[in-house]
Amino acid sequence: MALLMACRGCRLTMPGLCNVPASSTTHTQQRAVLSRYYATGSHSDSRHWSMERYVSASLLGLVPAAILFPSTAVVDYGLAIVLPLHGHWGIQQVITDYIHGAVMNKICNVILYAVSMGTCLGLLYLNYHDVGITAAIGKLWSL
Repeated sequence: MALLMACRGCRLTMPGLCNVPASSTTHTQQRAVLSRYYATGSHSDSRHWSMERYVSASLLGLVPAAILFPSTAVVDYGLAIVLPLHGHWGIQQVITDYIHGAVMNKICNVILYAVSMGTCLGLLYLNYHDVGITAAIGKLWSL
C-alpha cells in the first residue's frame, strides 16, 4: 500500500502522504514504481468496483419497474443481463475469498462462467421465444 502513495515531490497522487525526502533513493524508487503503475493504466480494479455499483444501482430501478410494468421488453432484457452479472460477480468474490489453491480456483471459475453464461442465455431465450421473465415469475406466483 505504501508504494501507491506519492511522495511530496511526485504529485502523481495526493501530495503529502509520504515523509520521504525528495532527494533520497527511496523517493526515486517509489516514483519509478508509481510511474509504471500509472503508465500501465492498471485501474481496472476501481473500474470493476464502479461497474459493480452501477449494476447494483440498476437493479434498484429494474426490480420495481418489473413489478409496476410487467411484461415490458426493456425491463425483461435488462433483468436478463443484470441479474446474471450481479450473481456472477457476487459468487466470484466468494470463490476468491474462500476457495484456496490455484487449481481449485480455476475449476470453480470455469464452472461459474459456464453457469453464468447459461443463465444469461437462458433468460434471453425466455424473453425472445417465450413470455419473458416478469410474466414467467407472475405465472409462477399465480400457481
